[in-house]
Amino acid sequence: MYGPNGGNGGGAGAGNSGGFDSKFQFNQSLVYHLPFYKDQRGILGHIAGGWGIAPLFTAQSGFPVQVQIGSGGNCQSFGEMNCGSGATNENAVLVGPAPSFSINNGVTALGTCGKSGNNLGVNAFADPQAVCNSFRRLVLGVDTNTGGTGRIYGFSRWNLDMSITKDTKFGERLGLTYYALFTNVLNHFQPNDPTLDIDSPGSWGAVTGAALGFDPRQLEMGVRIRW
Repeated sequence: MYGPNGGNGGGAGAGNSGGFDSKFQFNQSLVYHLPFYKDQRGILGHIAGGWGIAPLFTAQSGFPVQVQIGSGGNCQSFGEMNCGSGATNENAVLVGPAPSFSINNGVTALGTCGKSGNNLGVNAFADPQAVCNSFRRLVLGVDTNTGGTGRIYGFSRWNLDMSITKDTKFGERLGLTYYALFTNVLNHFQPNDPTLDIDSPGSWGAVTGAALGFDPRQLEMGVRIRW
């Protein structure tokens, strides 16, 4: 049985494959060396010449996010797997509108869903209760699949890294190269995809930290001498 995101598994339960599914990806790199003072003559030439920059911009759409069914899901809702040996993605059924993830600060929950578990004060939905109401439990004999690896897609992601280099010549053979490598140069906060579980409504949509691999800005510096 194949879910809408390409996941597969035994019985009516969809499998874990496809969790890496990102529909759109964009990568753009640039290497630019300033054309000024290439010969590096004089003090000004040594200071202003030899600079280069190399930015790397990446952007992608979100990954599928599972809408869990608490302890009753992920193994034997349809008898497809022994819970002690593994699990499959068993999503709650989407029966209403589910908006795209967005960063919503200071959300006031209008019901049980999203009321607690939000240590950053950020939620993926402006109205967590309304989105929570758009899902229901699986019904054996009615539902024929469990949504593949996820019912909805999580946060889109983007990041900018950059390296800066300065090459200084002291003669035909002697020279020095300084480099600075910035990761996440804009210190852009990329939220992690929240856990969505209809049996744990309090934390519904709550953002609890940064996405894995999107750390705060970091800087690495080095010097290379050649002769």
